[in-house]
Amino acid sequence: MSHLVDIKLNIGTDADSIAAVKQACKEMGLIFKEGQKTYRWYGRSVGDYPLPQGFTEEDLGKCDHAIEVPGAGYDIGLARRKDGKGYALLFDFWGQGRPILEKLGVALSADGKSVKSTRFSQLYGVAKAEITARKLGHSTQRQHLKNGTINVLITGSRL
Repeated sequence: MSHLVDIKLNIGTDADSIAAVKQACKEMGLIFKEGQKTYRWYGRSVGDYPLPQGFTEEDLGKCDHAIEVPGAGYDIGLARRKDGKGYALLFDFWGQGRPILEKLGVALSADGKSVKSTRFSQLYGVAKAEITARKLGHSTQRQHLKNGTINVLITGSRL
C-alpha cells in the first residue's frame, strides 16, 4: 500500500538551499544522496491515497536527490515541483516508511493530506539563515531555548 506525501516546506533549487538541506540532514543523522535519481517507496500507487499535489503516478519514485533515513525501508526524494517553485520532499509514510515520520518530527493533518515537519523544517531554516548571513560577512551563533526553539544570533558586518 502506498501513501506518498509532500512536506510543506519551501526549498529552493539554488546551491545554498541544497547546502541547508545537507546540513539539516547531517544534524538529524540522515544521509543526503546527492544526484541520486530515485528514492525507495512501495513502488506503485494503489489509488487509496491522494497523490502529492502537482505530481503524477509516473513521477513517483523519481527525484533529483534522495535522503536515506536509517531504520526506514523507504527514502525521501527531493523532486522539482512542476510549478517551478523549488523542491518537494516526497516520501511514502506507510509500512516501512513509518520511521520517516518519527525521525523528521512530522505531523499529519486529520485528513492525512497536509504534512508539516517541525524538526526538519526548523533545522533547514536555521541552516539557511546561517548560510545567508555568512555569505554577507556576518557571524552566527545558535541559542537553544528550553522549549526546543533555536534562535540564530547574527552579528558583525562586512567592512
